Amino acid sequence: MIGGAQWLALGRAAGRRWLTATALDMGAGSVLAAVATRAGTTMPALVLSGLVTRAVVGTA
Repeated sequence: MIGGAQWLALGRAAGRRWLTATALDMGAGSVLAAVATRAGTTMPALVLSGLVTRAVVGTA
């Protein structure tokens, strides 16, 4: 979703690779975050989930 919005906003400057890379990295980051926090829903677990996902998406 984030990659799609960025792709729409940036147009051809981003290209389809941007959309694909962001979607794949968001999925991978979410999986890593769930493993790292044991899918916890406490505030610290949610903060850690956000940080892990952001770190992975940032590599796209």
